[in-house]
Amino acid sequence: MDDVELGMQWEPERPHILVVACSDGRLQEATDAFLARALGVRQYDRLYVPGGGGALSASGREFIRAGQLRAECRFLVDAHHVDHLVLLFHGPAADGPAESTCADYRRKQSWAHADHIRGQQEADVRDLLTRRSEFAAEPLRKGVLVRTADGEQFSFDRAVISADTLTGIGFQQRTVVLADGQPSVEEIATEVRLPLEKIVSLQQRRRDWGRTAKWGLGAAGAAAFVIAVGTNSADEPPANPGGGRGPGPEL
Repeated sequence: MDDVELGMQWEPERPHILVVACSDGRLQEATDAFLARALGVRQYDRLYVPGGGGALSASGREFIRAGQLRAECRFLVDAHHVDHLVLLFHGPAADGPAESTCADYRRKQSWAHADHIRGQQEADVRDLLTRRSEFAAEPLRKGVLVRTADGEQFSFDRAVISADTLTGIGFQQRTVVLADGQPSVEEIATEVRLPLEKIVSLQQRRRDWGRTAKWGLGAAGAAAFVIAVGTNSADEPPANPGGGRGPGPEL
């Protein structure tokens, strides 16, 4: 086997963003354009599979396959310390070509029209909302340090991550002045419920607050989008590639 020199250096830093998209190569440029323009995402981990985000849902029939793919997704979320997960679905716009319907959904529902398949995709998003912990986050984390967008910092012995909230007994440090005028640092315990959207970092806590190891948020910013294919011809590049409907509900 021949070696090919690309003149590129290995980049050890992970992007901490995972995109689950359909394997259909015709959508590759549209997918990249949509992620860059709509979300500002240019570097990301990829899980390409027939059906895209919809493959993680059984759609009423493929329970074993969907469960296996959710497990694969969770593996990537945990192993790559993913902070944000994007699930992409695709299909024709209202005036788009029928052949742009996702082939995986055609296979699962060969009798269905495009509008029915779009309805199934939306139902699959709702199904995935109830299964978030199976593919996007570890519900229980031990020994974590959390920082919020408001600048607050909490230390947790145990924290539970649900679909949209982190809960637990959080400890905050406070500096007090003793009677002799010397400062002293105290830890105050508080029952905390933090919306995931307000958390900017989640780290493994060591013995002191200054030593931490970065963790992923368990895909706290997960969302679902639909790329709708319009009627643009091959001779006319679309003004907004991949720019159908979105965003969908946050996961």
